[in-house]
Amino acid sequence: MTDTNIALEVQAKASQGDLIFALDIGTRSVIGVVGVAAGDNFKVLAIESKEHVKRAMIDGQIEDITQVAKIAGLVKENLEERLQVKLTRVCVAAAGRSLKTQRAVNTVALDGSQLITRSQVTEFELGAVQGAYEQLVELENEAAGYSCVGYSVLKCHLDDYLISTLIDHRGKSAKIEIIATFLPSEVIESLYEVMLRIDLTVASLTLEPIAAMNAIIPQELRVLNLALVDIGAGTSDIAISNGGSVTAYTMVTLAGDEVTSALVQEYLVDFETAEKIKQNLSTGDELVSFHDIMGMEYQYTSKEILEKVQGCTIHLCEAIAKSILETNGQKPAAVFLVGGGSRLVNMAQMMAEQLGIPIEKVAVGGSNYMKKMIESEYDVTVAEYATPMGIALTAMKLQEEASIDITVNGKSVNIFKSTAITAMDVLLMGNYKHHQLMSRSGKSVTFELNSKKVVVHGGHPVPAQIKVNGKAASLTTPVHAGDAILVRPALAGQDAQPTIETILKDYPRFEVELNGEKKVIGAQVTVNGEDVYDDVRIHDFDVIETANITTIEQLCKAEQIELSGLSFFVNGVIKGIEHVIEKNDEIHFEHEDIAKVLLQNSEDATKAQAIYVTINGKQAVLDPKEDGTPYYFFDMLNFVDIDITQPKRDILLHINQRDAEYLDEVHNGDVIDIYWKE
Repeated sequence: MTDTNIALEVQAKASQGDLIFALDIGTRSVIGVVGVAAGDNFKVLAIESKEHVKRAMIDGQIEDITQVAKIAGLVKENLEERLQVKLTRVCVAAAGRSLKTQRAVNTVALDGSQLITRSQVTEFELGAVQGAYEQLVELENEAAGYSCVGYSVLKCHLDDYLISTLIDHRGKSAKIEIIATFLPSEVIESLYEVMLRIDLTVASLTLEPIAAMNAIIPQELRVLNLALVDIGAGTSDIAISNGGSVTAYTMVTLAGDEVTSALVQEYLVDFETAEKIKQNLSTGDELVSFHDIMGMEYQYTSKEILEKVQGCTIHLCEAIAKSILETNGQKPAAVFLVGGGSRLVNMAQMMAEQLGIPIEKVAVGGSNYMKKMIESEYDVTVAEYATPMGIALTAMKLQEEASIDITVNGKSVNIFKSTAITAMDVLLMGNYKHHQLMSRSGKSVTFELNSKKVVVHGGHPVPAQIKVNGKAASLTTPVHAGDAILVRPALAGQDAQPTIETILKDYPRFEVELNGEKKVIGAQVTVNGEDVYDDVRIHDFDVIETANITTIEQLCKAEQIELSGLSFFVNGVIKGIEHVIEKNDEIHFEHEDIAKVLLQNSEDATKAQAIYVTINGKQAVLDPKEDGTPYYFFDMLNFVDIDITQPKRDILLHINQRDAEYLDEVHNGDVIDIYWKE
């Protein structure tokens, strides 16, 4: 078919909404497939593939959303340019990292007079999936953070009789047993975020091993005990069939990157060079040349390199075989290996040896049945195409079964019925982000204050408000075709924003003048060793030290002023170094000799030196001395009835409730106690 004919067919199908766009986002590359249903087959119209230029995916999980979106966007743009059509809806699959599976049974009472319809069977299945989710909630504290990404029907019973399908039968009761797969919501959200950034709406979501299973092992082969292993770069996803259904899904966190990492260590090359070496081995190149990180060029035979990595390849096969045997309980009748990692040299032989089955029972790449289901000018049986073709086949099947229309705040969201549908699934497909649905508290700030850890907690969040058909609902509420969802997005709690002022609110800071220069006293603060004079924001891990300057002595210490030989005046009144300073005080200091001259020459020196004290509970006014010298404690003995020339007991001397000496100065406002020791 010419490009012109393809373009005409695509535009016709696009106008009817029948195009299927499948996107496989792998650890090493992104593969896009566009096609249409052709009877029971899937007809491929175009395929596009791009490798990641950096390690944006780790173990099948999106790490760098921006980089993955860039590559996925290029794949989409190339397909659009080739087919002359705008792609708006996409079908995707998630890798099985952190996969959880759960079995459940749903038993439903029936009206025996009515034929069971396809839509009823779908509702029965989704009811079983909801039951699986509820069981997972009981088993896992964090189950609310998981989403169902696919399920398989294990058995159907009609009136307690095993039956292959319930459609068009009558009975009094139906029982459906399913196995459902769940992944963390963060994994799903990252996929949606990538699609949102390249202007695509997710039409369906499934699990990668489910998709590969639909491509490689169709329903008629599932009566056999078969194992499908999708070996990617980061994970190896496993699906097992038996007795007519898929009986188990599991995964191993080892894959093709194990060999790449071994090459990195063995030959001192970067990861991308090691990946090229591995690809050359897969293509059968006799000689492989490369440069190491030192710039030295090397050339080895493929045989020499294979000998170096044989150990890690065997280790990979051991891990996969062990998982198959544990999950299946026995050796499978045959194994299909797909995914880029399956192209490792001797992989089939090593897998057969580890499982103890004949080499003829291990196949690499698509099966003959895959050719029967897919019409394509491309060779779709290569190992890398199993998952993207499976995504497309899964979407085609769901499209045939019809899609579900649900409104979100009045806007229609159309999705394929690939899973049990909850309010959260629909909202994510409607381009709501995870943080709009799952509220969080504001971020806390942790810092150190005077060698002690302090945590200032963020504000409380406002949860999302959700209604389904006018009734209060939650993110896990099941929804069905025609339902209407109203949502008010969650609001995160306000992040903590502590400041110096808030943590020192009990220690005011104020200005005074010291010899005409303004000084900020009261609470003094350093943040990470730097003096802070203004109110500033505190951040995580800040180290804060405080001191409180309230007296003349503390002020002089902070200013590194030597106290000896100085006299201090506060607002013109001479004061001792213990004097508590107040806001806007004017403080002056002079050498003692100069201070005496100043006092003697002052017209109000007498007034300035008038002292009011309390002695043994009585008020006393001390007139200024003629020589202008200060009062000392021994002067206070003249005001009490104590004869110190004939002491019978020790005399206790106190100023302001502190022990005093005879030569201590007395200041205005002092409280003085002189009495015999009992």
